[in-house]
Amino acid sequence: MFFLQYIFLTFVVMLFEATVVPRIAILGLTPDLGLALVVYAGLAGGGRGGTLIGLLIGLLRGSLEPEWLGLDVLLLSAVGFAAAYTSPKVDRDHPVVQGILIALLLLGHDTARVLAITGFSLARAIPLWLSSAPGTALITGILVPTAVHLWRKIYLGGPRGAFS
Repeated sequence: MFFLQYIFLTFVVMLFEATVVPRIAILGLTPDLGLALVVYAGLAGGGRGGTLIGLLIGLLRGSLEPEWLGLDVLLLSAVGFAAAYTSPKVDRDHPVVQGILIALLLLGHDTARVLAITGFSLARAIPLWLSSAPGTALITGILVPTAVHLWRKIYLGGPRGAFS
């Protein structure tokens, strides 16, 4: 059931990234919903779930940039694996912890991606990274966990839900 839900969510996220996300750009920066979904898959489905959803989203994104297909698959799979193996001592269900985790993993993903794209040239990589990675990490780390928390509260109800 986990994989069916996340496969469905993958296609919803890809649809949102193509249609809705460009309209909510803040200073030209948009949240990275795909990476956030990979983090949530890692948290909910463990190493296997996070890695497989990272693989799926990496393949779909890579089809848009065929020259970097393997890079997207590798990096997003690594993000899902890393999310799954974060410390069990932290409250990974808390939206603030999720936001910090998403932001840190996005920064790591973008660092590796920019270095690979620029041929590991720091002179070209640093300005490219600074132009988008910190802002995207901040926006994604705030908007996505907030939206997920509100969605859970409103639509799923529960003891602290809006409709309980």
